[in-house]
Amino acid sequence: MACSALAELAPDRADELYRALADEQRRVVFRYFLQSDADSATVADLVSFAKREGIEAPRDRLRVRFHHAVLPHLSESGFVEYDPRSHTVRYRDKPQVEAILSKLVDGDGMDAE
Repeated sequence: MACSALAELAPDRADELYRALADEQRRVVFRYFLQSDADSATVADLVSFAKREGIEAPRDRLRVRFHHAVLPHLSESGFVEYDPRSHTVRYRDKPQVEAILSKLVDGDGMDAE
């Protein structure tokens, strides 16, 4: 299923997904939304999840990195909507991307390092 979904993605969209998945903390954001029923979260929710997933960086550093780098990147790529004033993230559910990500999560591809 993931291979057929990947084949259906436009090449530039597939490249965006690969770039998004290249960073461990961006993968944490995808895992958060894939593993929860939530379609929105706060930066604090994501930081807490990252710590539970074994990310060893201090909470303050994670919060700053999510706010200034991780979430803006995912927002510019169209995977989430991020409101930096309210620190709220809304996941953009896209079936093709979900199929690929679910396969990666189930097949070890996105497990914490």
